[in-house]
Amino acid sequence: MSRLPVHSAESAPEASRPLIEKVQANNGFVPNLIGVLAGSPQALETYLGVGATNGKSSLNLAEREVVQLTAARIHGCGFCVAGHTATVVKGKVFGHDDVLALQYGEALSDAKLQALADFTKEVIATRGAVADAKLRLFLEAGYSERQALDVVLGVSLATLCNFANNLARSDINSELQRFAIGALGDRPTLSTPRAQDEELDVWLSDEAESLDQSSAQTDLLGSLAARGLTRIGVPEELGGSGGSAAEVVESIASLAQDSLAASFVLWGHRCYTEFVIKSDNQSLRERELPALLGGVWAGATGMSNAMKFVCGIESLEIVATPVDEYPDQQLHWRIDGALPWVTNLRAGGFSVAAAAQTSTPGPVPVFAFRSTQPGVERSANLSLIGLRGSDVAAVRLENVLAGPEDLLHADLEAWLPHIRPQFLGFQCGMSIGLARASIAAAREQAGRRPNLQPKIDGLEQILQADASSLLNGLENGRFAEDPGALFRLRIALARHVSDALSLELQAWGGRAYLEHQAPGFTRRWREAAFIPVMTPSLAQLELQLDLLASRRGPADNKPIS
Repeated sequence: MSRLPVHSAESAPEASRPLIEKVQANNGFVPNLIGVLAGSPQALETYLGVGATNGKSSLNLAEREVVQLTAARIHGCGFCVAGHTATVVKGKVFGHDDVLALQYGEALSDAKLQALADFTKEVIATRGAVADAKLRLFLEAGYSERQALDVVLGVSLATLCNFANNLARSDINSELQRFAIGALGDRPTLSTPRAQDEELDVWLSDEAESLDQSSAQTDLLGSLAARGLTRIGVPEELGGSGGSAAEVVESIASLAQDSLAASFVLWGHRCYTEFVIKSDNQSLRERELPALLGGVWAGATGMSNAMKFVCGIESLEIVATPVDEYPDQQLHWRIDGALPWVTNLRAGGFSVAAAAQTSTPGPVPVFAFRSTQPGVERSANLSLIGLRGSDVAAVRLENVLAGPEDLLHADLEAWLPHIRPQFLGFQCGMSIGLARASIAAAREQAGRRPNLQPKIDGLEQILQADASSLLNGLENGRFAEDPGALFRLRIALARHVSDALSLELQAWGGRAYLEHQAPGFTRRWREAAFIPVMTPSLAQLELQLDLLASRRGPADNKPIS
C-alpha cells in the first residue's frame, strides 16, 4: 500500500485533474505513479512536461529507454522498471534477451547501447562528474556532446519519477505487473553449470557451520577441484575449461551463498593460479599449474602486503638478498621475512606468492615459495572467530633460497595492473554471494513485516547493478586503467553485505538473537564482519582513492557510491 495518496481524477487537486484525464485517455488507465504525482500539480506538470521534452531529445526511442531503465534499476524503482519495460515490449524496441539485460543490468547485445548504459551509470554514480576517460569512451562509441547532455536530461526525468515512487512505495498497477522484474524471466547469469552443482550446494549447506567454526575435516579444495571450479576461467590450452574472469567471480559468489569459508579458499587458490597464468616464467607455469588445476596442491596469495606497498600504505615485510656464487651465472636470492595472514595454506602442500624488497635499488621481484622448500615454515592455524576451515595461517621465510625458477615476475609495479583486477574482482565475488544469501533469507522471513519488502527489492536491484558493473569491467578490461572504479565497487559491495545483514536481522526479529532459531544468520553475521577488514580493507581502499584523487585532480575525483 502506498504511503502517499494515489489520486484519481475525482480525488486529485483541481489543477491536476485535466492532466490525469489526459493520461487516462492515452493509456486506458492511470498509472499509480501519476496518481501519486497528482498530489502536487506542479510535480505532475513538471514530470509530464520534462517527459515530452525528453521525447524530442537527440537520443532515439531505444536510447532513451536504455537511460530510463538503467536509472530505474539503479534507483531501485520497480514500478518504473515495469512501466518502461511495457513500453519497450509493446513497441518491440528490444528483443527478449536485451529486455532482461536492461532489467537486471547485464550486458546488451549492441555495443553502442551498452556504452550508453555504462555512461548513464557513470552520470548517476558521479552526480555528473564523469571522468574524462569515461566521457571519451562514450564519445568514441559514436555519441555526441549534445547526446551526453541529453543523457543528463533523461536521468533528471528518471530521478523525479523514481524518487517520487520510492517515496510513495506505490503498488505496480495490474496492467503493468506482467512487465515487472521476474515476470518475463529470471535474471541472466554468467555462472557455469559447474558452479551451481546441486550436490555441492547440498554438501556445503550441511557443512557450512563446521567450515566456519572448525578446521576442515574433509578435502575442501579437492572437492572444489573435482567439480571443475579450479579450472573455470583458465584457457583450455593450459588445461583449464575456458571461460571468463566474470565466470570465476560467479563461481566464488555461488560458494559464498552457502559458505564464505569455501569461497575464501577458492578465491585464494584461484588468485594464485591467475598469478601463475600471467607469469612470464614458463618453467614455473609448467611446474605449478597441473597440480593447482587438479586441486592436489594449494595456491595461496601473499600479495596483500605487496599491493599496499605499491599504494604507499606499508613497507614490504619480506627482504631478498642477491646471491651470486652460482656457476650458472643466474641470479639467486636469500629470502627472509614473514606473511602474518595467508589463506589456503593446506597442510598437504601449498605454494604462496609474495613480493620481496631487494637489498639493492631496482624493481621489486615477486616469488612463488613452495612449502617443501627449506626455510619455509607454516604456523598453526590462526584463531579466527569464523572461517576456520579455510586454512588461514602465517608463513615464516628464513634464509630461503630462491632461484629464477621461482620468479613469478621481476617487476611488481609493472606486473600489478595485470593481476590486481582479478585479485580484487574475484574477492568481490565473496561479497556478492553473501549479500545474495542474506537478501534471500530476509525475503523469506519478511512475510510478517511487509514494510521491509520494498527495501529488500531495492537492495537486490542495486546489488545486481553493481555486480553487473563488476563483471562487465572485468570483461572489457577497464579496471587495469581505472583501478579507482574497482576500488569503489569493492567498497559498495561490502556495504551491500552490511545492509543485507541488517535487513535479514530485522526480518528475523528477536529470533535472530536466540540460539538455533534463525538458521544460518549467526554464521552470516560473523562472515559479514570479515568483509570490511579483508585486505585490502575498506579503510585502505578509501585512503587509496584519496591518493588517486590528489594525483589526478578534481576532474577525476568521483564519490564512493
